[in-house]
Amino acid sequence: MQIISHRGYWLQKPERNLPEAFHRSFDLGFGTETDVRDVAGQLVISHDIP
Repeated sequence: MQIISHRGYWLQKPERNLPEAFHRSFDLGFGTETDVRDVAGQLVISHDIP
């Protein structure tokens, strides 16, 4: 089983999608999943499994 963190590894809701949450996830060896929009407003889905 692979552990994937959603919006990084966060402890409180305001931490979601912050660089610190992603660094924490990667430091623990987890992949991360987040959904973002590009400069044109198009949805970009990123699934980064280590």
